[in-house]
Formats: sequence, C-alpha cells, structure tokens
Amino acid sequence: FALQAAEPILYQRSAGHAVVASAASGLQTARASGSAKLRFPRAEPGTVEALVVNTSGGLTAGDTFSVDATVSGGRLVVSTPACERVYRCDGGHGVVRNTLAVAAGAHGLLLPQPTILFQDSALERTTVAQLADGARLTLCEGLVLGRAAMAEDLTSVQCSDRIEVWRGSELVFADVLRLTSDVLRGDTAALLAGHRAIGLVVHVDEDADAAVERARDVVDAMGSVLAGASAVSGVAVARCLAPSHTALQDALARLVNAMSGVLPPRAWAL
Repeated sequence: FALQAAEPILYQRSAGHAVVASAASGLQTARASGSAKLRFPRAEPGTVEALVVNTSGGLTAGDTFSVDATVSGGRLVVSTPACERVYRCDGGHGVVRNTLAVAAGAHGLLLPQPTILFQDSALERTTVAQLADGARLTLCEGLVLGRAAMAEDLTSVQCSDRIEVWRGSELVFADVLRLTSDVLRGDTAALLAGHRAIGLVVHVDEDADAAVERARDVVDAMGSVLAGASAVSGVAVARCLAPSHTALQDALARLVNAMSGVLPPRAWAL
C-alpha cells in the first residue's frame, strides 16, 4: 500500500481593474471589473474625486489589482476609502499596478491611503505617472509595518515598490524601495531605525523649489515623525518615517496640502 501525495490546493485569487478619466467638464469614463469598484463623492467644481474600492478586502499571493487614470483637464483626485491590506503570502506576491496620465494644464492627484503589510506578506507595486509639459502631479504612497492593534512586530516581509514619473519621453523621477526581513532589523535611519511606517510625497509643478520650502515648514513641526524634503530635476520630493500609522497619515496629509495646496480627500478622515 503506497501513500499518494495530496493534490495541491488551488485557492481562488482575486483580480480587480479600475479605469477612470476626467476633463475640466467632469467625469468622462468610469469602468471597474472584478474586485474593483469606483465611488464618486461630491467634489468642488472643476474637480473629480474617485474612490477606488477593493471588495476582496486585501491582497495575498496571486492577487492582482490595477488602476488606470487619465485627466485631460481640471483636477482628478484618485484615492481609497480605507487602507489596503497585504496578508501572509504562501509563495508569490500580491501585485498592484497604477498608472496616471495628466495633460497640459491639468492636475492629477494619486492619493491612496497607506498600505498595511502583515507578517509574512509579499507585495509588488508599480506606479507610473505620464505627464505632458505644463501638467501638475501630486502623488503619495505609504507603507505601515504590521498591525499595532494586534501588537504585531514584523520580522518577515517582501515588498518591492517602484514609482516612475515621466515628462514626455524623459524619466524625471524614479524611486525603488525594497523591504526585506534584513531591512526590518536595521537600526539606522536608512534602515527604518525602528519606525513602523514609511511615506513619500512627490509633487510636480512650475516651481518645485517653492513646494519644497512649504514642505520644510511643515516638517519642522512634525515632532515624532522623521522627515525631509528636496527637489530633484524639478520634482519636489518629501519622505518620512513615522512611529505609527496615524502619525504617518497625518504627516502625509500635511505634506500633500502644503506642497499642492489641495486638502486630502475627506475619506482620509473617516
């Protein structure tokens, strides 16, 4: 009598895709499939606000989620009603792909709430912004390391987060963050220094230096958040390390407002 190996369990995986496009006159396209849903809160004239919902409740290995946004005029704000969650992954990664195209004279804002990484989670995220000459961009990303309410101390994680900003055919900004278990154990500021949350705000307009100065005014009053701002090739960039999720989200909200002059979505306060 020979024992036969059990067949591997094939878990159901989720896939979500959202497409949104706006112009100065208002919303032009809204389409969602799979686990993605779109909601449109009331916004001021000339602004379209889109909330992207992942109805699967989070990501794990094999799940995919993507958002493609285009703004040809006026202002488009793309955000989320809550934090995305990345659960334990048994082989493979959860994959997120975001794109934002902004026409001349328009302002695109990609402002998702921070993503929470659980123990043994794995995430591959790519965000690409394509700007015409004279376009404005405000983009933020945040990562929270573990669930504070569960006293979760992250010791194992795999995260690759890439951001690209293009103006025409020129790559004007690129940022690649790779989090591993070794990085989580680091004591220096370059290796998190024990902080539980990481954030980045990128802003592109005609005067990046002025945006940096406004960001530095905010940074000086942040207290427990370690932050800094600088300009790279006409792109204003602010980074922060925070002791908690709430401290990170508050810092990102202040930086977005200071650098762009636009308040974060009301969903951030829920």
